[in-house]
Amino acid sequence: MINWGLDFDVLFVGNLLLYAITAVALSFHLKGVKNKNPNVFFRMVYGSMILRMFLCIIIVVVYALLAGNALNKYSLLLCFVFYFLYSFLEVRRVFGLLKNKI
Repeated sequence: MINWGLDFDVLFVGNLLLYAITAVALSFHLKGVKNKNPNVFFRMVYGSMILRMFLCIIIVVVYALLAGNALNKYSLLLCFVFYFLYSFLEVRRVFGLLKNKI
């Protein structure tokens, strides 16, 4: 990873934060799936999406401010790949729950 210009600490902390954010977002989805009112499900989905986006934006801005010129762009881009991977896995899990519910 060092040969590719990646910073292990940034990747580790980014992955850990994305995991925690995804766990919170998934709990929102589970609350929405368990409720019989479809409006609650949509509110929970949109709420978790907004929460995830704002938390990720705040984390990136804080990292950029703290790192200054030492900002590792490649590690940050790989964290975005992790973001999309976690999002895909979360949506897949929620659709599996919805499929079993019907």
